[in-house]
Amino acid sequence: MTSRDSASSEITPEVLLRAYACGIFPMAESADDPTLFWVEPETRGVIPLDGLRVPSRLARTVRSDAFTVTVNTAFKAVISGCAAPQPGREDTWINKRIRELYIGLHQIGHCHSVEVWANDDLIGGLYGVSLGRNTVGLGYAVAFSDLVLAPATPSNTARSGGTVYPIVSNIPRIYGSEPGPTAGKIGTYVMWTAFATTAVTSSLFLTALAPNAAALSIARKIAGVDIGWSQWFIGFAPLGIPLLLLVPLLSYVVCRPQVKESPEIVTWSSNELKAMGPPARNEWIMAALVLLAMFLWITGSNPTVTLPVLGSNFINPTMVVFVVISLMLVTGVIVSISPPCSRCRRA
Repeated sequence: MTSRDSASSEITPEVLLRAYACGIFPMAESADDPTLFWVEPETRGVIPLDGLRVPSRLARTVRSDAFTVTVNTAFKAVISGCAAPQPGREDTWINKRIRELYIGLHQIGHCHSVEVWANDDLIGGLYGVSLGRNTVGLGYAVAFSDLVLAPATPSNTARSGGTVYPIVSNIPRIYGSEPGPTAGKIGTYVMWTAFATTAVTSSLFLTALAPNAAALSIARKIAGVDIGWSQWFIGFAPLGIPLLLLVPLLSYVVCRPQVKESPEIVTWSSNELKAMGPPARNEWIMAALVLLAMFLWITGSNPTVTLPVLGSNFINPTMVVFVVISLMLVTGVIVSISPPCSRCRRA
């Protein structure tokens, strides 16, 4: 537990949000005490909303329009009212530092207030912290990123190790989760989900793993079986899609991450996207060519699909690769570097 003298100086709205995700929160001994200390309750109160029943008298009062209820219109007034002494409650644990921290949370969109007004007078209200991002949802986001890349990335090493991993590996560090004793916070779950998803997507798409094409070539030579991109996908989808949906959930059950909520990821990813800036010309072209390649792989060698002018079975999957790479060279997305001439090499 953090000492009381150091807690006040170390806590920021971002740290407070992370603490709530881990199940702890700060308190003060009194409204006049400038120091804070962490509280980790052993039991928690949960208000079930499934069977919530509004008493008829309260419902009539609400319908009478005697009061006006607003949201996030007077946050500072609400938290000040909660901190003020009341009859039967001479003091509270909401000191000045607590108010500043929760106002900071409100400013970044993670703390909200509900106000009740009688005419123009604030007569009641409450405030609360909104986490809103479950760690399971983070697992599905990781799995979805691999799913998007898989159809156009025939190397699962390049996809998982070269693209997904450099991004995903930054997430555990936000929560102080590193290889070793702290891996169980969230790192084990995120990493396991990323690599397990790759195993599924590599089997789901013909073009998601280089050995898939090699195995198909062997089957064609030995058994005379020719399978197209769409046939491959349709054949594995009844098993692959349920597996893809289950991987983040099963990983959550097996790994049991200590961090149950991960709201900071949204802020972190937004800041990273802002730092990157808008997509450049070559990036837009690259995205369009990837979609073109997927379209040609799905339709070009499928005898059941007929396109205007082109007809059916009009392009080989290998030729699709040559066409797309040629377009990348023509548009300048990739640049061909000529080897130095013999005179340059001698020099």
